[in-house]
Amino acid sequence: APDTRELLRHEQTALLVEPERPDLAALALDRLLGDCTLAARLAANALELAAGLSWDARAERIGAFLQHSLDRGRGSA
Repeated sequence: APDTRELLRHEQTALLVEPERPDLAALALDRLLGDCTLAARLAANALELAAGLSWDARAERIGAFLQHSLDRGRGSA
């Protein structure tokens, strides 16, 4: 799905595999189960990503953008 590709990054926030390839999915799961450091790193990165996707975080970014736009508009007038 396009939205998944936009959010998840292979080896950073997830282990991505080609669709319709259960063999690759099984290998990825085996890797996660066998490598606690990798699993912890992916989980931490994914949680950090998810925190930035909340409605509150989005509203904060929009508010900062609008404030910056207003400030720039006032400075050029």
